[in-house]
Amino acid sequence: DTLSVRWPVSGDYEIHLHGPNGFFRSYAGTAGTDPAPANLRREGRSQRLTVTAPRKAEITSAYAGEIRSRHLDTRATGGWYDLTLTLPGTTWARGFAGHLENGRPSVSDPQLGS
Repeated sequence: DTLSVRWPVSGDYEIHLHGPNGFFRSYAGTAGTDPAPANLRREGRSQRLTVTAPRKAEITSAYAGEIRSRHLDTRATGGWYDLTLTLPGTTWARGFAGHLENGRPSVSDPQLGS
């Protein structure tokens, strides 16, 4: 399903969205000055994700540190991902975390308890 919400925001903001099975999104920045939006998209039914973000965004993973590619393979983490996108020198940041389901038995989040 799709959920579309608008928050009346002015100035600096920080919004956290929590869902089932470790699903998490965070949005921070300054209203009216934010660059293009950032998105995370699963590649078909694979364990790969594609990150769309402003060109100068820095991407870090709780599992792998800094990421240079806009494509992330989650097979080594059992489908779990935890990414933070930032633009140096700004308050803009986006967080994406969760688990890619594939209908098979899975493992707990490797970062659980860290």
